[in-house]
Order: sequence, then C-alpha cells, then structure tokens
Amino acid sequence: MFCRTVTRISSTAGHLQSRSVSSSPYGRTHVWKRRPPVLPNPMVPKFPQQVIRSDGSSFIHWTTSPRSLLRLTRDTTSNPMWNTGVWMDEQSIEEEGATTGRLGRFNRRFVGMGGSGEEVNWMEGFEEPAAAAPGA
Repeated sequence: MFCRTVTRISSTAGHLQSRSVSSSPYGRTHVWKRRPPVLPNPMVPKFPQQVIRSDGSSFIHWTTSPRSLLRLTRDTTSNPMWNTGVWMDEQSIEEEGATTGRLGRFNRRFVGMGGSGEEVNWMEGFEEPAAAAPGA
C-alpha cells in the first residue's frame, strides 16, 4: 500500500509521536478515515397523562410514562406537610403565628413596648389646635 507509519520520540516532551506518512502523490486526502457509524439521537416518547388529585381536581401533562390515568391518594392538597392549616384548629394557628416566623420574632423582641393587639391610647393627651381665622 502507499502508507507507512513514522514514529519519533520527542526529546522535550518525552513521549511518542506517531503520524501516517503517505507515499501517494495525492497525500492522504483521498483516504477515508474509519469512523464508527453515527446513530441519530433517540426519540423520547411523550404520552398524555391525566392526573387526578385526592380532592378530585385533575390536570393533563405530557410524560414518558405510558399510563394514561394516574390517581393520587397523597398530594399537595392532602399532605399535612404542604398545608398545615387544614389539620389545625384556629387556636393552634394563632399560637403558631405568635411564636414562629417574622411576626413572632418581632413580638418577642418588642414585648414590653405595647402594641401587638394591646389597646394603646397614644393620642390620649392630644388636643386639636384651633382653626386659624380665614382673615388673619
């Protein structure tokens, strides 16, 4: 054939360099490289799926699952971690609001200053000034 391989040891890098040298007058431009066949990207199937929540509401979305109907027994509407207010009575909601979050932190910080539901008469000693005469 027309090809031969030349191997040279590089003194600076210390590794082998290898290239094909062709004795053909046309070089290697006419020689095809052996490449593995390229396959197209796989097509991902998408199926419509109706999801029925535990409260009866439903929606349709596209998924790779071939099941056309999905009934949920536990979802965001029935899980106590998602909506804690449904599972508590009104008194415990007020207690939680007073002790947690930003409002609870504010109330703990300014507990002796009044406010936060307490009756404060801050305008108790205030008198309205007499209206100025229009001719003055």
